Amino acid sequence: DDWVYKWMEKTWMLQQLPYAVLFYLCGGWSWVIWGVCARATACIHGHWFVGWFAHNSGHRTYEIENAAVQGYNVTALPFVHWISFGESWHNNHHAYPSSALLGIHPGQTDIGYKVLLALQAAGLAWDLKLPKDLPPRPELRDIGSHHTPTNWRL
Repeated sequence: DDWVYKWMEKTWMLQQLPYAVLFYLCGGWSWVIWGVCARATACIHGHWFVGWFAHNSGHRTYEIENAAVQGYNVTALPFVHWISFGESWHNNHHAYPSSALLGIHPGQTDIGYKVLLALQAAGLAWDLKLPKDLPPRPELRDIGSHHTPTNWRL
């Protein structure tokens, strides 16, 4: 409902223009291609890549009863939590959708949460919620162990 987020989502392509101009002035068209086009393509595909795996296969600790879609923690590709800033802990996100922290169990690196903490310290983010701060969900069931089947830790 925030007008800033609506504006950012609606104009994200136009927001690339200042970067494109800067990159062009610094290094020409090759800088624009790598600094804008390739970067945006990698980010969008990375988001879809994690989203596909996170809704189709992986490890689950929680189940949400009567939910049309279950989220999975993407553990088959142990490096994904690094490049997705914790978004690969998607089962945790489905269990606690309002939580700023996605890597809620030991061994689940969540770089995105660390970024949010830095933004909070700078006064640019506030009211961050953790799973313990959220109201109980009767439809949420704990179905698995809380270990992370990966040895990739921060």
